[in-house]
Amino acid sequence: MIDNLVILNLEHSFLIDPKVSQPETITYYETNTGLWKTYHAETFSYRMIDNLYPIHQIANQINVLQRKLGNSNNHISIISPSANSPLINVFFHGDQDFVCVSRARILQQYNHINYKSLTINEMEFMAIDEQFTQEMTKLCNRYQVEIIINNNKNAFSNSGKTLEQGYVFHIVGQSDNITICEASLRILIDTILNNYVAESIDIELSMIPIVGGFDLFNFNQIAKQTNCNIYVPDLLPNLFSSKVVGNNKDMKIWITSKNVSELVLGKSILSNLIESGQQRELITKEIHMTKDKLDSMVLYNQHDVLNIMFKYGTFILLPGLGEEENYIISVQGNSLETLNECINEINLIPSNYYRLEITGSEVMDEFSILQLVQLKKTCVATTNAHGLEISGSCEEIRHIMKQLPPQAQSTSIKLRLELSNGQRDFISGKKNGKLLKIINELNKIPSVKFSAYNEYNFYLDVEVSNGSNVPILNKTLDLIELELPAELTFNVPEVFHKSIIGNGGSIIQSIMKKYNVFIKFSFSNKNASNAYSLKRTNNVLIKCPRKNARNISLAKDGIDQMVENCCMNNIPYTTRNTTVYHTLKFQLWRSHYLMIINSNKIGQVNKMESDYSCFIDFPVSIGDFKDSNELIVDIKGAESKVNACWKQLKTILPNNYEFRLTYSPGKFDEVFNINKQEFEDKISIPFKILLGIEVLVNEASITTNKTQLHRQVEGDHQIILCYFDNNKTNLTQAISSLTTFLREKGFLISDKKEMEFDPLLTETPVVNSPPIQEVNISTNPLRSVTNNFATTNGKLPAKTSQQKTWLPNKKQYVGHQKSMSTNSATFVHTSV
Repeated sequence: MIDNLVILNLEHSFLIDPKVSQPETITYYETNTGLWKTYHAETFSYRMIDNLYPIHQIANQINVLQRKLGNSNNHISIISPSANSPLINVFFHGDQDFVCVSRARILQQYNHINYKSLTINEMEFMAIDEQFTQEMTKLCNRYQVEIIINNNKNAFSNSGKTLEQGYVFHIVGQSDNITICEASLRILIDTILNNYVAESIDIELSMIPIVGGFDLFNFNQIAKQTNCNIYVPDLLPNLFSSKVVGNNKDMKIWITSKNVSELVLGKSILSNLIESGQQRELITKEIHMTKDKLDSMVLYNQHDVLNIMFKYGTFILLPGLGEEENYIISVQGNSLETLNECINEINLIPSNYYRLEITGSEVMDEFSILQLVQLKKTCVATTNAHGLEISGSCEEIRHIMKQLPPQAQSTSIKLRLELSNGQRDFISGKKNGKLLKIINELNKIPSVKFSAYNEYNFYLDVEVSNGSNVPILNKTLDLIELELPAELTFNVPEVFHKSIIGNGGSIIQSIMKKYNVFIKFSFSNKNASNAYSLKRTNNVLIKCPRKNARNISLAKDGIDQMVENCCMNNIPYTTRNTTVYHTLKFQLWRSHYLMIINSNKIGQVNKMESDYSCFIDFPVSIGDFKDSNELIVDIKGAESKVNACWKQLKTILPNNYEFRLTYSPGKFDEVFNINKQEFEDKISIPFKILLGIEVLVNEASITTNKTQLHRQVEGDHQIILCYFDNNKTNLTQAISSLTTFLREKGFLISDKKEMEFDPLLTETPVVNSPPIQEVNISTNPLRSVTNNFATTNGKLPAKTSQQKTWLPNKKQYVGHQKSMSTNSATFVHTSV
């Protein structure tokens, strides 16, 4: 039986008690669940948590068992990290079965030690009592973490930062555990220190990104309109075999709020959203992948996987680190098109890892192999009588290739890349022209072969038969990588596609030739599944070899300018078929917008754009209204199309019933501003939940003025009840309840009636003109044309979305936090 040697490198992570590392720090409280271990130096002792000790423990257990079985050749040895070598080097010696099983057990025991910090204000700190510390200790015991409360935000910072004052909770422990504990601690802070009320909703983990939509945007919008905090479970639990989460089915989304009525509203909207999501037909696909690639993804690509999950609103299930006989990634979504794009992007991650194979007996001794890979974090070296194999990130494999010792260079060397099937034709060129050119340029020394791997990816093998040609192998890799595709995807409203493409594709082909790139326009209906926004999905692809990657941004700038020109009818070359773009403006109320999104009618706006070839500059978020109750929305397209689109759009707008109140600014301010929570509790929120009616309160009455965007009529106040036809039977009850409330508060109702409101601000569509002409139109004609774009291969910088999102380690905040150190009103957190 052939003996094998495998060298596995693992990142060493540790935390030192800040009372030792930063003695100026004042500790107010700390738990003691037994995670800290005391170490003694020559002149002092210190406490530390690290991930090396469990590795030594399991290795010793395995070695003792093998000696008892008489298998002395099977053993594990470990080189502990040092200042010069910060990695844990694990050596597996023995037969193939032993190496595979023991490696899996080591990986199952491995974890990453980390911390998360939460800052609270002084009022919250002073509210800490025995009840809070007892509940906090229960959390620590449950999740096997430690919590320290001190005055230093930088207590665990390794960057040499000085003490930054504040009241800070530091959660320390294994990465999975602290991620899950953090949200529970935030809920504890909300409920005990801030006296918030809390509720939970049961949900399967796999449904969360599907219900939450792209970037979990739906949860963000619910939090904003209800003033609630929403806490979403960690979407990648148990990757390090922490076992703090029993299964993925019995999960909960938590909601906290200062007011019971807002909590009830938030839970009602969220429950309806979840119910709607559960009624959709779900599609599940599987990706088969090698175990070393799966383990590398868990160790080094969790952020990439999470970002893909958020980007497409799909759920991705990874096997745990070292999980045996599980080589499958499961992907679930409700759109086949989105699911396939998600899978394609997942399959691009393995292309960041290369494998180097050196054939021949005893090509290198153990010490030489160690020297080669000792400082390479992602590299795994395997050697036996047949040769040496090293796999790792493309950067580290490239570095190793340049350091190969002479004995390795006298043998056959093969480099294996795993690439997406979609890249094959792009790399090889027409009739393999690109590859033949590369091989001929290198005097036909290297051989390049394709071989199928699975339905999504293929292998590309580059081999030199004489190891002395390692520089040729490096050069071949350089040339192949330059031919790999760089991509940029973004959105251009479909109404402008024909004008940009031109007659027979003449205009877009001129851009492609000018910048030597490939540009593809596509049609998609994926937006319809996102319940809370018209977040435009990418429908334009710019693609070129990596060697021309700089031209991609230039080509996009050219398309942006063309969109601007098309929108303003400023196209230098026009034909009989050239579209003349017109604009209709209409007034959209905040209450109407909320009713449209909460009744899942936002997808109809998408359909109208498609049916009538128009662009509706619809708000993407409740935040677009800012402090106003109304917003001006444009519809752009051909004149007849715009008119037809508006007629259809009117059908999804709610009806309105109007109350007019005699002008009384003092009383109005007292009831609807100073003490507005009573109105919310008794009228606004019950009407939303029980009657399906949205209430709009205006200090000065609003109406339509065809010559101005809107007009506020002074002299009376206005309350508008907005409702759909299916809820008209509830209008009588709403009128009665609101009338009683207003009379109790001393208001004089001057009039109440069905409101005849025409939202249209222009009688006929206005022809768009270049900004140099004096027309009443913005020089920035579209609020968001091509602002939503991203790369799929990670080789180009991508703009961040307008939504504020923070993603440290394995958590994501969407929006802002209400009760911590910031003053804004909404907060969504993705770990429980």
